Amino acid sequence: MKDYAIDVLLEVPVKELARLHDPASAVMERMRDKADRMCDEAGARLRTDRAPEVTVSQAIHPLLGDMTLFASRWAVVAPEDLEPTPRH
Repeated sequence: MKDYAIDVLLEVPVKELARLHDPASAVMERMRDKADRMCDEAGARLRTDRAPEVTVSQAIHPLLGDMTLFASRWAVVAPEDLEPTPRH
């Protein structure tokens, strides 16, 4: 087994974040779910002993309006012969 990292991107409209009771928890749960799915597809598993690195930024989409962009990098372990997969 070898250590790898996967990147997860999530775009959320600011209006949607404002409606959430606990936006930080909800966003982390979504990113964790996405990271878990990526690991399942690749035959890897998330490392639970390391917190993900998270970056947050703002953007304006011409049709959707104000957006919050979340980028996270998750530590994973996978077989050494794992081929790199595209970033999501």
